[in-house]
Amino acid sequence: MDSDLHIFLEMPNRGFGKITEAKELFEEMKMRDCSPSVVTYSSLIHGLCQSKNINEAIGLLEEMKSNGIEPNVFTYSSLMDGLCKYGRSSEAMELLETMGKLQEAVEILDRMKLKGQQPDAGLYEKIISGFCDINKFQEAANFLDEMVLGRTLPNRLTWSLHVRIYNMVVQGLCTKSDLSRAFQLYLTMRTRGISVETGTFETLMKSL
Repeated sequence: MDSDLHIFLEMPNRGFGKITEAKELFEEMKMRDCSPSVVTYSSLIHGLCQSKNINEAIGLLEEMKSNGIEPNVFTYSSLMDGLCKYGRSSEAMELLETMGKLQEAVEILDRMKLKGQQPDAGLYEKIISGFCDINKFQEAANFLDEMVLGRTLPNRLTWSLHVRIYNMVVQGLCTKSDLSRAFQLYLTMRTRGISVETGTFETLMKSL
């Protein structure tokens, strides 16, 4: 049995539920010149997230990557759940972007809604941008509608991005010949006071 796995299996008996003891065991492991594996790193990251030490968990993720250890699904899942649980959903989305898995981002969003948690505008906007990047403008439009229905509003810092996304989706829908949907979003923009870019208006007129 590998020594790192042996130490990992000791964790429950050493009080893994107590994160301080878990960290001590982790440091003891390194002092023995026993390099932590993805199993031990991921287990400690999970424990840190469970105990609300999110920043420390993120630091440990960076440490494991700098040591050439590739995080696995359990590693990322633990961090994303922790970030979402404690109101840092935009950071969870950034983490997902490093994985390049838009579908997983949508699953995180759905899980938050099932738990009664309110996703913020930043998370929605990054998902919408992701769909635009792969030319799935109908899906992007659906998430814009969901934002409105859920009363999820951008703040002053993200308003310009919100405006740009709306214009991008309307123009994209025109390129997909979904003019009815494009004009529906255009009317929403006018109603909500979202600036219509010249390029968006021109694209709509050319599509008639």
